[in-house]
Amino acid sequence: MAKLISQEALERLWKEKLMRLAPRLKYQKGDVLALHFRDDLALDSVEILELYSSFMDLFALQLKADEQTYLYQYQTGKACIAAILKHTERAEYLHFKSSGSTGKPEGHLHSVNTLIAERDFWANLWQDSQSIYYCTNGMHIYGFIMAFLVPSKLKIPAQYFSPLNWISVVQDMPENSLIIAFPEAIEHIPIGLKFPKNSRLISSTAPLQSALQNRILEAGLELYKVYGSTETAGIAYAENESPVYQLLPFWSAAEITITSRLNGKEEKFPDHIYWQSEREFTLGTRIDEVIQIAGHNVSLPEISQKIQAAFPQLIKEIWLRKMALEEGRRLKAWLQMEDITLLKEENKAEIYQWIEAHLPPEARPKHLTFSADKALNPFGKLTDWPIHD
Repeated sequence: MAKLISQEALERLWKEKLMRLAPRLKYQKGDVLALHFRDDLALDSVEILELYSSFMDLFALQLKADEQTYLYQYQTGKACIAAILKHTERAEYLHFKSSGSTGKPEGHLHSVNTLIAERDFWANLWQDSQSIYYCTNGMHIYGFIMAFLVPSKLKIPAQYFSPLNWISVVQDMPENSLIIAFPEAIEHIPIGLKFPKNSRLISSTAPLQSALQNRILEAGLELYKVYGSTETAGIAYAENESPVYQLLPFWSAAEITITSRLNGKEEKFPDHIYWQSEREFTLGTRIDEVIQIAGHNVSLPEISQKIQAAFPQLIKEIWLRKMALEEGRRLKAWLQMEDITLLKEENKAEIYQWIEAHLPPEARPKHLTFSADKALNPFGKLTDWPIHD
């Protein structure tokens, strides 16, 4: 079996997880991978368990009865990494979690063969890249493939950066760089910032608004938009401002499904698809009305139902929509009231308070518009509305 991931990439992933878990270790002297979890790093039992379980889960070690406690016998990162690398020599699956429609993690197994096939496709497409910069989470499938598997294949350096530090990152960035990002991180790219020659930016996890696409292209970057999900991994990609996505070579497609040529697994498209040719399509809206807010999938019908059920005497119907880019990065809601003339300020406050108390942060509409009318145009379709304080 082809080697899945390099030792350097796995060490980098381990360190990043460790620093997110215990940020104080940024100031730790010595090689954190060689130091004892308790005696040297002073990790508590909860932190150690989180380290073990994260990598046990990602590399699907729990699938084998004799490996239920595979990592627990080791007390340093270096020892755990060596054990994981040995396991990957014969591993069949990796395991990734999605946020689910309401932020609840859902697990999905991916065969090592399919991950290698996707890794090799991207590595071949971007084979002239000299370095990789990324602001994605390596425990999620998009970040794992792009920021850990691809540089393992290309044998080039990769470096994490904060999406709040675009200016300082670009100052040290060489030409022919590959930047792995996502829409909310791209929003922080300063207008007018220029990137090194022959550099590319890869975006995924959610649709990229045209204003952000223009900002990327004006910055001198080549843009690749990757379409996929935790369930499917990468499905297709589109270049620059083009709305047309091209299927990856190992997928075969029917009208609403795709089938892997590698393992025969069939998946449904999560979005409405409009075919332009046998292997090209444009995207419509989500079939299940799920959108991404702050990296979490949020089901709009489910959130609407919860709010309306809490105030059946006040609210007749609810429409939710993601804020426009200039308005914010959260949800807004249009509430058609049963009788707008009876609506009082204390009723509005009560609805806001209920939302804050009962919904997870990513699912909370941050602005409510109260109306006697529907949020629909004359053709019965949802229309946008500006936020007025």
